[in-house]
Amino acid sequence: MVKLLMEHRGGIPRWYSIVFPGMLELALAKGLPVLPDGGSMPAVNNVFNRRETILAMEKSSSNDRHPPLTSFLEALPISCRPNHEVILRLQMEDGSLFHSPSATACAFMITGDRNCLEYLQTMLKRCSNVVPSVFPVDEDLIKLCLVDHLRRLGCGEHFAEEIRGVMDHTYRYGIVWLLQLIGRAIERKFCWFMDEKDVLTHIMENYTEFLGAMVGVYRAAHFMFPEEVELHNAKVFAMKVLHKCLHLEGNNADLTGFEKEIEHEMELPWLARMDHLEHRMYIERSKGYITWIGKTNTCRLSCSSFVIKLAIKSFLNRQSLYKNELEELKRWSEGSGLSKMGFGREKTTYCYFLAAVPTCLPLHSDLRKIVAKCAIIVIIADDFFDEKGSLNELECLTEAVHRWKGESLWGDAKVIFDALDELVRDIAFKSFSQYDNGVEDVLHDMVRFDLSLFSINIH
Repeated sequence: MVKLLMEHRGGIPRWYSIVFPGMLELALAKGLPVLPDGGSMPAVNNVFNRRETILAMEKSSSNDRHPPLTSFLEALPISCRPNHEVILRLQMEDGSLFHSPSATACAFMITGDRNCLEYLQTMLKRCSNVVPSVFPVDEDLIKLCLVDHLRRLGCGEHFAEEIRGVMDHTYRYGIVWLLQLIGRAIERKFCWFMDEKDVLTHIMENYTEFLGAMVGVYRAAHFMFPEEVELHNAKVFAMKVLHKCLHLEGNNADLTGFEKEIEHEMELPWLARMDHLEHRMYIERSKGYITWIGKTNTCRLSCSSFVIKLAIKSFLNRQSLYKNELEELKRWSEGSGLSKMGFGREKTTYCYFLAAVPTCLPLHSDLRKIVAKCAIIVIIADDFFDEKGSLNELECLTEAVHRWKGESLWGDAKVIFDALDELVRDIAFKSFSQYDNGVEDVLHDMVRFDLSLFSINIH
């Protein structure tokens, strides 16, 4: 216990500073020898001192903090417990005190209120084996956590039907804030704290308690639209809190697993990440899925050996597929003569990674290769128009593309046209085979339009 307290970086969380001393006091009152002889331990004393500071701040403040102290009623010193009237005024519709069984049990012991008792009896009927620290448990949230966990492991494709069912249910029953579909109404609810200066100050002073929430704000802000100013401001504030956690001016070698995840969030923008590499990082770091869902309660989803094995196997299968696709692209680039032209940028690997970032699923193999080939040809053609080709060669290539006949071409222009013609034929064949839809003429028009942009530049 002392070792953990001494190693805790960034201060003791508020909830721990309240619950831990209360737990020790209850144990000592029962005669349990939980402390060494003498009972003086600096690390433990620091927690008690922190509690006294919190209690003093709450007494002098006219604003309630979240979660309020009354939600920790069972752990508060008797001198700090509110009177009967205040407790009953804070009672919720189901008879509980902030959906906390322990706080409600304490409230019943203090007030003898029948509604508290009925809440506890109902809970025990539902939870015969274990009492949760929050009841009722938000089952929809747990399902969403499971979906997030599976997708971050890279297993989402294996549970597509189940995930779709969870998300449809979630959306149907009104948790639409997950999906950023109704604009400013979401922004207003999501960013309410930005208008409360005392709340912002409290978060910044007690940042260790809000790291999970600030990571959520920072991630959600990646989906904002340009006009959502409040969400942008919330993102900036979240970044300040997260930077404070990382101690960026110091040595980051001893960061905890969660802090490393925060560091990764801050260093690499969401849109610049490759899902495949994110899956590997999550598999290597994952010791289960943990999210805070109220008071001292966390939702912990353990990683079964089956899911971990499935995640590893999926990763290795994808890795093998990606390697084979890249080798195939390199052979195509050489066979077509594009990589042997002696000028311009050889970007085969780079173009493949560009294609693999947004289309990482194994079933998107053809799409990845087509996009990469298009990018390779565009880069080579751009360099040909900018650097290598003479005016006569460029005009001949432009004319050949407009007629879609390359018999009169020679040299590098011939190589580019032949690679382009082969790619268009391949795309058209795959489209006709899969969808019975001829797209060759459409592709010709698209290429002619794109080439006209190069022609405008040279003139």
